[in-house]
This record gives sequence, C-alpha cells and structure tokens, in this order.
Amino acid sequence: MKKLYLDLETTGRYYWKHGIHQISGEIVLPNKAPVRFNCHVQPFKGDKINEEALKVSHKTIEDLKKHPKPQEVWEELYALFTSYVNPFDKRDKFYTYAYNSKFDEDFFRQFCKKLNFEFFGALFHSPFNCVMQKAFVVLGDKRPMLKNVKLATVAQYFQIPIEEDKLHDSAYDTRITVALDEKLDYVLKNVY
Repeated sequence: MKKLYLDLETTGRYYWKHGIHQISGEIVLPNKAPVRFNCHVQPFKGDKINEEALKVSHKTIEDLKKHPKPQEVWEELYALFTSYVNPFDKRDKFYTYAYNSKFDEDFFRQFCKKLNFEFFGALFHSPFNCVMQKAFVVLGDKRPMLKNVKLATVAQYFQIPIEEDKLHDSAYDTRITVALDEKLDYVLKNVY
C-alpha cells in the first residue's frame, strides 16, 4: 500500500475563499525509508487571508509573498507524486491520511482546481483516511475526558511528545500525525 500523509497550513478555515501557504507530507512505502516533503507556497491571487490564521502559523503576509508561486510548487509536487504512482493506472494511487482529513482534502482539491488540474482522482484515493476519526474509535468512551480534539491533545493522550512551539508548521504536524497513526494501528492490532 502506498501511503501519503498530508498536512496543510492555510490562510483561513474555508477552502472556497482562503488559500494554502504550506504543504507538507510523508510518503510511506513498504520496506522503504519514508520520503518527506515540505513546500511553502504563495496563496493564489484573490485568496482571502485571515491574519489570525497566519498568527497560528507564525507567519505574516510579507512572509507569504516570498514563497514560490502555486504553479511552481505544484510542478514539484506532481513530479514527486508521479515518481511513486502512475496516474494512468487506476489501481495505482496514494491512500492519503490526514488529521481531520476532510479539511485537508477540501483545501488540496481546491488548490488543484485553481491550477486547472482535473485529475485529482488519478493520484489519490478518495476520501482521505482520517487519523482523527481512527483516534476516536480507539478512545471510545474516554473521548469526553479530553479538553479538545486537536492533534496535539490527542497525540499527548497517546504519549507522543509534543513541542508546542513547533505546532502549526505542516512538516512538524505531519510527523505527529504519522506517529499518532502508527500508535493507533499498534493499539488496534494488539488490544482490540
């Protein structure tokens, strides 16, 4: 199975009006070292920018202007993705994982749509696999004891160390998501 863990940092909460400013991930293949990528990207012209959302990622509008344009980033990502999957083989796609996956999938689909890339389904199985929902299955009746369901809170519950000052950097959040998913798989195989 070809797995792709994906995490995005965005300029707001709504994929239809905000944009992406960081795309990170980890490609996991059987018996191979993981391949990590981390791309900063300018939002598209016309994307709304919520400055509160940028503060969460410790970014400014000036920072975003220094990032590569979306087309450049997509060309780099497409070359990377197609070095692992064949977009002309409908059986050869990434199983994509994210924490709160609908958020990331909606934003990533919109990013591709804005680039006029119409073959999202040639690279990625849909829907994305949600690590947060898997955590809820494992947590069961313990879920209400958590103060919230943010990635850091859930990861800490499963004894994954967190460096608070690194959160909301999509490269760091991807590593936390991978660690959490591995822990959840272990629990599901050995406890249930």
